[in-house]
Amino acid sequence: MNNRSQRRASIPGIFIDQIEYLLILATPIEIILLGMSLNSAATVHTPNGYAHPAGELTLYVTQMSVPSDNVSMTSIIGTDSGRIFMCGNDGHLYELLYQAEEGWFTRKCRKQNHTSTPYSRLMPTFLKLSQEDPISAIALDDSRNVLYALSNKSNIEVIYLGSDGEQFSKIERNTEIAKLAQNLTPTSPLLDSRNFQIVSIHPVLSTESRTIHLVAVTSSGM
Repeated sequence: MNNRSQRRASIPGIFIDQIEYLLILATPIEIILLGMSLNSAATVHTPNGYAHPAGELTLYVTQMSVPSDNVSMTSIIGTDSGRIFMCGNDGHLYELLYQAEEGWFTRKCRKQNHTSTPYSRLMPTFLKLSQEDPISAIALDDSRNVLYALSNKSNIEVIYLGSDGEQFSKIERNTEIAKLAQNLTPTSPLLDSRNFQIVSIHPVLSTESRTIHLVAVTSSGM
């Protein structure tokens, strides 16, 4: 059974003050939010004389969970503002939403599909068709509030989360990455469009580069 976890800071004002982070446990059955705090007041000395901070890890039951609907989350990413994004093995991009109290029409914890159509949301899970170009990976650049989504066809979509990190705007989708790469290095035998495949994406923080925002690694290593 697939079980993914991610630790990230929580949205302020929802949990008790002791909770500093959230631990997300995801199985094909359920997604569970656990609170977490770390008391790092202690110091541990290693045999070679080095001192390392150590502390007590405490987990809190938040009573927040949501069904996974038989979808395994292949990756989970949290933002500095406490938002949680998940990539499912069904090729969709989800956001895990949580709030302090139940609303009239909303639960305390629920997941939102950012890539499905309004019609597909009304269909039962067993009738839903797979994505035409499913998302295979997501990556976050917290320094620019940008979320990247990589598809099985090596397309990359850029999603801007806004200056406050609370928005969700799809601003660009590049579907000609292989062609652009070939134009830059036309003599390279490693950039054959017939077997071009991006296997991973890695954001470059603004503190590391002002011009380079993302590095994409292909199956050939470039």
